[in-house]
Amino acid sequence: MGLFSRIRDFLTGLIRSRTVASAMQTTFKLPEDMMGMIGVWQDAYMAVDDDGGKDQHSGLAPMIANDLARKAMGELRIASSRGGVSEYPIEIFDDDGLLMLRGQVEYAIAMGGTLMRPVYRDGRIVEEWYTPDRIIPTDWDRRIMTGVTLVDYFIKATGSGVTTTYAKLESHGWDPEDQRWHIRSKAFKDFGFAQGGGWGAGAYVGTEVPLTDVEQWADIDPDVVIDGCRCPTFVYIPTPFANNKVFNQPLGVSIFKDALPWLAEFERAFTSARHENRHGRSRLFLADSMVGQTYIPGVDGGKGVMVDNLDALDREFIRKLETESSDRLFEEWAPSLRFDSFERYMNFLLHMVCLTCGLDPGQYVFDEKSYAVTAKEVVSKQQKTYTTICDIQRYMVAPAVDHIVECVRQAQLLYDLPAIPDDIEVVCDFGDSIITDEQQEKQDAILECNSGLRSRLSYLMTQRGLTEEEARHELELIAEEEKAATPQVPDVFTEQGA
Repeated sequence: MGLFSRIRDFLTGLIRSRTVASAMQTTFKLPEDMMGMIGVWQDAYMAVDDDGGKDQHSGLAPMIANDLARKAMGELRIASSRGGVSEYPIEIFDDDGLLMLRGQVEYAIAMGGTLMRPVYRDGRIVEEWYTPDRIIPTDWDRRIMTGVTLVDYFIKATGSGVTTTYAKLESHGWDPEDQRWHIRSKAFKDFGFAQGGGWGAGAYVGTEVPLTDVEQWADIDPDVVIDGCRCPTFVYIPTPFANNKVFNQPLGVSIFKDALPWLAEFERAFTSARHENRHGRSRLFLADSMVGQTYIPGVDGGKGVMVDNLDALDREFIRKLETESSDRLFEEWAPSLRFDSFERYMNFLLHMVCLTCGLDPGQYVFDEKSYAVTAKEVVSKQQKTYTTICDIQRYMVAPAVDHIVECVRQAQLLYDLPAIPDDIEVVCDFGDSIITDEQQEKQDAILECNSGLRSRLSYLMTQRGLTEEEARHELELIAEEEKAATPQVPDVFTEQGA
């Protein structure tokens, strides 16, 4: 287990034990079981193997999170205007900012949420992001997190391969005693080591040291007081999915909350299919006399041993016939593979993963030819996948953009920087990031026209993209053509009367 994996595991245990909240004189306000789930969701997203990395991971969970984030954010354009003037520039939502936001949406989909806090750096406000394993909630207002302790860590080499782990715990929240908002920071040395030595259950946060012990934190004020705080000094972005694990809790949940057993079973099937392919390759069985050998002295107590002249590649395709009864020098072995059965079972598991993730069954399909899981496009507004992506856009991304603007504006005012105006209007335009069935839309529009629920003028303007003037001209041409094509029946009575 690598150092960062140990830090991640420790942070999960640390949050569960509430030790950080106690060290910062705050209150941890979530059930411990909820925080334990975050570690499980994170392992699924990071494609962590239970067998220590002996088998290749399919990467299904990260692929789902990435695919949904791309479809939800693919063509997002944040339109901003002020006083009727459009295209008011907002620096935080430039191309780099949008790319960063898309990555954070992916993290949130996979692990339940993400958090942004603005910081002053090099004369401007920039965003810093935190994943759920570094977020310790301390206060809420409905679904809005209003108090939090954030964990930053720094690993410092001290020579001879020895490292020291430092942590900065930064609490944000309202102080009821002086009725003001505070950002308090503390540093700890040997962060993550239990008192008995080694990585323990998280009952010890180390020894508190001055922030100046770490160069990157030397300029941080241990207690920043903000008067007239209009909003929290951070933005927590939860997923819109209902929490069916711990009822009435505001913390966001992963899209994999109900899919974990099916994901685990898919990984087992994927591993079995790989083993079937690896061990089911055609092999050539050779008699002992057909395999050359080399004598290696000084082995086995000085007696020396004879070894076969077969390298790693040879051993994949050649096996020895270690018998003297056979009079054949070689035999070919070509077993029949059961890949069709594996493929059917893996696609069944993918259907269950999709259903439990709120997606359409068949959204992801295992293809034996490419030996990979592929995604289908969203083709109808009636699909579960479409609804899930719309929920992410409407209830997660769009509110996050509004809250980020307000939070950054507050930070700019705090540092006397040119701030985003109060009267700016921000609208999220997701464009055609969700692919729809255009042919079906046209058929529905035609049916509406025929049933009298839509005018032909409206159809031409929406489905053909014509202006009102162009559409009216088109209708006039259609009327003239219909009139010309209709046979003219003489009015017999009028002619007789004449």
